[in-house]
Amino acid sequence: MSNPRGQFGQFSGSGSGNFPDPFADIASLHMPANLRSAMHWCEFIWNYHGTFRTAMERIVAYFMTEVVLTDASDDEQEKWKPFLDETLDVLGNVQLALRNR
Repeated sequence: MSNPRGQFGQFSGSGSGNFPDPFADIASLHMPANLRSAMHWCEFIWNYHGTFRTAMERIVAYFMTEVVLTDASDDEQEKWKPFLDETLDVLGNVQLALRNR
């Protein structure tokens, strides 16, 4: 009795005879099926591969600059700059937000 799925098992499409389905290769079968499992794999890669995580953190940090208050007087800048930098840690929180993005 012959295999109803064809010679190539799960890779053969319906009615394809002896030829595999070109859209059902190994890579396609291992792709995440939905957004939730894709996010799971992203989190796994982030946590497991330190080199990737370090590279992404460096990319995010490359675009970070100091806080610039453009419409503030010198007195206001002296007042708010330490509060934004030290108390709120604006750069650290923005970097965390970009990491989560």
